[in-house]
Amino acid sequence: MRPALLMQAEHDRGAHARGLAPAAGAYGVYAANGEVALRGNGLARLPLQGVGDAFLGVLEESEVYALPQGTPLPAGSRLLSVRECAAYLPPQEMSLALAAIGLANWRASHRFCPRCGGALAPQRDGWVLVCADGHENFPRTDAAVIMAVTDAADNLLLANNLRHRENRMWSILAGFLEPGETLEAAVRRECQEEVAVAVTNLSYVGSQPWPFPASLMVGFRARSTQVRPKLSVQSDELVAACWFDRAQLSEALLAGELQLPSEGSIARMMIDTWRAGEE
Repeated sequence: MRPALLMQAEHDRGAHARGLAPAAGAYGVYAANGEVALRGNGLARLPLQGVGDAFLGVLEESEVYALPQGTPLPAGSRLLSVRECAAYLPPQEMSLALAAIGLANWRASHRFCPRCGGALAPQRDGWVLVCADGHENFPRTDAAVIMAVTDAADNLLLANNLRHRENRMWSILAGFLEPGETLEAAVRRECQEEVAVAVTNLSYVGSQPWPFPASLMVGFRARSTQVRPKLSVQSDELVAACWFDRAQLSEALLAGELQLPSEGSIARMMIDTWRAGEE
């Protein structure tokens, strides 16, 4: 199955142009609060502001910058979430949007130096925040694992997170990496903590940026050696969890009992791959 759109997000980050004055034809894109400015079915191309612009890279031979918060948007543009535009935004533009959102989130949450408390100002085309004492702060990415767990009979484990109780969205398990932990160890730990299931036969699927606020989702397949082992749900994170065969999941979707993650996400891609009987 073709990788999800968010897994394909990639653009030329233009390392050769970092630190240089904007070239002719350079333009800006705007992101705020997890949303990106669109015009038509693509990113809105906006004038540079000069102060606070952050260099994102190059698209179709034009340099692209992330514009500072509060930039006025022209008529005809609109703000949409990544989930809303994931189905039709081209992969390169999606990559620019994700980078702009990630930078905006980082700047909004890192206004003061964690070492001395001094105010931070952007340098190096917006990719470093520096205080008066010269302490440098760089954007961070928090790794998280997301895993499609199947049992010995190829049933799929899905769970309803507390955050999605109202919209009845069920998805595969996920969780953040802890300090000093490998990705594989995180998969095994999260499965044990969230549903008390031991897994083996881990295999890497792919990764997806998710800058909300600063995550990278790393996908795995994993398997239980038992058939529908008993689940013990971690109640402070999950409402419920259940094993599904393909017919049961299709029936639940048709009846409106649950919904799946949005198209374009690595979670949906792994679920759809299982439903299609593919590896």
